[in-house]
Amino acid sequence: MRRYILIVLTLTVGFLSAYDLNLKHDIWVRGSYTIPNPPEYALGAYYLPELEYMPYESKSGKLDLMLGGYFRGEADLTQPENESIVLKDTEFSAKADLYRAWVRWSSNRYEARLGLQKLNFGTAFILRNEQWFDSVDPRDAMGFTKGVWGALFRYYTANNGTIWFWTILGDDELKGIEYISSKMNSPEFGGRIQMPVFGADQAVSYHFRRLDKDNIFLNDNEHRIALDGRWDTFIGLWYEATLSVYSNEKHSYHKYLTIGSDYTLNIGNGIHILAEHLYQATAMEAFLESETEYNNTALQLEYLIGLYNSLQGLSVYDWDTEKTEMYFAITNTSDYLTTILSYMISPSVTEDTKHTIQLSLRITF
Repeated sequence: MRRYILIVLTLTVGFLSAYDLNLKHDIWVRGSYTIPNPPEYALGAYYLPELEYMPYESKSGKLDLMLGGYFRGEADLTQPENESIVLKDTEFSAKADLYRAWVRWSSNRYEARLGLQKLNFGTAFILRNEQWFDSVDPRDAMGFTKGVWGALFRYYTANNGTIWFWTILGDDELKGIEYISSKMNSPEFGGRIQMPVFGADQAVSYHFRRLDKDNIFLNDNEHRIALDGRWDTFIGLWYEATLSVYSNEKHSYHKYLTIGSDYTLNIGNGIHILAEHLYQATAMEAFLESETEYNNTALQLEYLIGLYNSLQGLSVYDWDTEKTEMYFAITNTSDYLTTILSYMISPSVTEDTKHTIQLSLRITF
């Protein structure tokens, strides 16, 4: 199926080659240093070009297309204790792949999109239990995530609501909150209805997928349903709740609940404070006492320094291990260049706590 979709998109690009196009370049260069012993060094370069077409536009709608590539080159090495760094100890890796490849027909009230695309939704920012199809890391300024092959239809109602329908091809790589991979190339489907209710944007979502037959839990399929909502008052308030039902497994029900809030303190240019708490549990019945429970709490602070600089701090506390992961970043942004200096503390139950310093440069044109 993916082959046929790619052939259609390639033929479409060939047909549209006579029209004006918009080519965007996104280049990242990163270097990091991690301790304790032995020290680890990493260097990476990433190029994400995007090609956009809009060959047709009328009162009834418009046709547009986007192709995006992902080119990566990385070098990782570990410095042995009391030894110097040598080239032979370095591990090199490189990859080139499609990043996005879709064609879309859209109007004021609806859009239909086919191909390799990003599919995400939900109200949470850090501890996202509705992270069903993407792998975006809030600490990653690139915001990179692989897309999914499929079709998406969205309808926009007159009262600012949205109705979604989608179908995607199963992949043997884990996505989002998954811990069992999907059956390769099997069709998955779902939908979402989002409407303004009780002064907030409330939504209900559903997704069905077949699971890899080789999974150790011997599951056949998964039904996933979620509720989410957000209120914007003098403070922001939101929630996400997901229930996953697996077949042929002792822990058939997996429950997730995220609640969050944010507020901007009127100090200087404004200190933005965001807090979220995630509760996870497994049980043999949906509403009976849980057999396993996990809790995580996240706190993020952001402060703007003028128009071009910002400070960010993020901590995530694991109530089970009593460990706190911390991330700090200083960002400078100009027209074409973004510079990010970050420091991360990553505790471990079995190993020493890791400290990582990373410098990232982003060039866009």
